[in-house]
Amino acid sequence: MKITTSMLFGNATRNINASREKYLQLQEMLITNKRVNRPSDDPVRATRAAKVRNILGGFDQHQRNIGTARSFVNTMEIALTHIADDLSRARELAVDINSADADPAAFQAAAQEVQRLFEDVLRTRTSRTTAASSSPASEPTRRPSTPRAIISAASTRTSTSKCPREIF
Repeated sequence: MKITTSMLFGNATRNINASREKYLQLQEMLITNKRVNRPSDDPVRATRAAKVRNILGGFDQHQRNIGTARSFVNTMEIALTHIADDLSRARELAVDINSADADPAAFQAAAQEVQRLFEDVLRTRTSRTTAASSSPASEPTRRPSTPRAIISAASTRTSTSKCPREIF
């Protein structure tokens, strides 16, 4: 077989280009500090790197979910504490008004304060659940009914009639 100069030149050019490509690839590895820059560099390592990035992304999402849940729980705890305080005050009013000989004006004042406490509870429920509505279960499906009939009945009672029940 006859080897011509054009074959020698083509072979030398091909080797130089291959060496240059390898040099550029190594230089890119050094600059980026990554062993795999494209999936075609090393398909097996690229697949492993993609899986690791996916797993780490899942961990990040879990951390964000935990932060959101903690914020929601803290908001609800504050709201429930506020509501418990209001309900405790309403209970105190009910016990005080039924344990003493109160005149109709005292009943009316107590009824008005209970109405204000009830509206405050509804306002707290609405504002707190709106502020932390990241959970679909935060909004109830039914709005509680207003106790207007109870309040009006309590305000028309006379001072001689007492309620034998206690609100817990």
